[in-house]
Amino acid sequence: MLSRLIVVAAFAVLSASTLARAADPVPAGASSDAGRYFEMRKYYAMPGKLADLNATLRGAQGRFADVGPAVVWIRVCGRVVDDDPPSGVQRAMAAADFGNGVSRELPFGGAGGYLFINPDLTVYLHRPPVGDWICLDARTHLSGVGTGVAESALSDGQGRIGRSVQALLVDRLP
Repeated sequence: MLSRLIVVAAFAVLSASTLARAADPVPAGASSDAGRYFEMRKYYAMPGKLADLNATLRGAQGRFADVGPAVVWIRVCGRVVDDDPPSGVQRAMAAADFGNGVSRELPFGGAGGYLFINPDLTVYLHRPPVGDWICLDARTHLSGVGTGVAESALSDGQGRIGRSVQALLVDRLP
């Protein structure tokens, strides 16, 4: 189960040349423009092993390099538990964790950039997801005092499936 996931260990964005070779189908409304399409490997430490979520993200609104609200389709391909393919609910839970990153309101890391930590993720689903792709319509709201909230409407190819909310701690990097 996804609840066995303990700690996010690392993630990295793959190059555009790697992305051009990807053959997965584009969800309706998503873009194949290299600036709005990227793959991300997000690793979770689990008892006795490291889970690789191997997620493909395709933007529908907004761009990865830009700040502000975004609509992005996410397909989690990696195995989450015991080498079994991820279920629809596991895909939705993993995709929901991207909300604060794709809709950030301040620049990421580096000198003068910001660190965003979401100590809490709450996901509500009113039906199980259908298919491999989960859509996040994500927005971040910051308080100005180091806290905030990211909220995402979650959908699949058949329509709305739920909502996620992430509490945020925000700090400027030196």
